[in-house]
Amino acid sequence: MMRKNYQLLLFVLLSFNSCKENNKGEIEQVNNGIEDSIAYYQKGISIEKSNDRVIWKDEKVKIYANHSVIEEGEEKLLLYTNKKDTLLTFFHEDGGKITFPFVINSNDETFINFFEVWEGSGFLSSKNFYHLNTNNYSLDRVAEVDHKNLLRIVKKRFNIEDSIYTKTGEFYKNYSFDKTCFNEKGELPFTVILYNYDQPELNKGLEGFKTMKGLYSFEKEKGYILKPTKIELQN
Repeated sequence: MMRKNYQLLLFVLLSFNSCKENNKGEIEQVNNGIEDSIAYYQKGISIEKSNDRVIWKDEKVKIYANHSVIEEGEEKLLLYTNKKDTLLTFFHEDGGKITFPFVINSNDETFINFFEVWEGSGFLSSKNFYHLNTNNYSLDRVAEVDHKNLLRIVKKRFNIEDSIYTKTGEFYKNYSFDKTCFNEKGELPFTVILYNYDQPELNKGLEGFKTMKGLYSFEKEKGYILKPTKIELQN
């Protein structure tokens, strides 16, 4: 009887040690080398991973960005400071993706930018640019000229009587949606393919009717606006 009890006790102890070793092996602490970012995960269990990164700082404040995928086509972007002040909470719920935010300096002003990008037949994207007020560390949305008004400007400037449109969105340097598509002055060069609605026989396939090139620059009006300048047309 004692021998059976001893065998049972030995079996329980061995089983306990085995479970303890497996649990220890399944729970790990991961340090990605990103400042103030330590993520924990447990195998088989979804626990939030931190991808917080410092994207801007001065002698007083650090600004962090956190980008998370809620589910496919639904993402969230959070910008906050080391003082726990939330600067921006942005939800994207229309398919595609959000790019990670980046900083551009233009005329001694700081802008935090990111794109919403939809893959498909064209480079369809939406610009989300914010001016950083370094007096109170707040973000103000940068307004922009929409495509309809941009086409009106082009028609008037180049005396185009036909109805024109674009269907592939804007192309940027290196076909990118990040800091590298800006030039050294903090301007955004862009290209738009124009199509002729009234005379479609003048369209040249994917090359369209004409190619419009220009620069977007940050300009101060009531607030900051992203204004198209140096527009030119190419056949």
